[in-house]
Amino acid sequence: MAAAPVSLAGLMAEATTVYTGLPIELRAGGTATLLNPVMLDDEHRDEAVEKMAALDLADGMPVAEQLAAVRDALTSVADDRDAVAAEIADWPAPALLLVFEHYTKACQLGEASSSSS
Repeated sequence: MAAAPVSLAGLMAEATTVYTGLPIELRAGGTATLLNPVMLDDEHRDEAVEKMAALDLADGMPVAEQLAAVRDALTSVADDRDAVAAEIADWPAPALLLVFEHYTKACQLGEASSSSS
């Protein structure tokens, strides 16, 4: 029995359910999504990976600089960067850290996906 053919459209539809992001409500109205880095184009993915890596280096820095690094990382994965930057610009530290935690859980960052599991 032959396997059914796959198409790019079908694979991309499946990818949106496998490589999920985190939608956030905007106070200005509407929603924006913090995308899984896999779903970004090459240029934006490289930038997002750099920003996420910078968070590891931010440990030990002043809190204000750590929070700025979190804001940069979140903005780098947003489908609407300007809207997300405006939304989180004045968020207090606990909200900012919680949305980052929700984002990493939604995207399962730091965990490699395996089809054999």
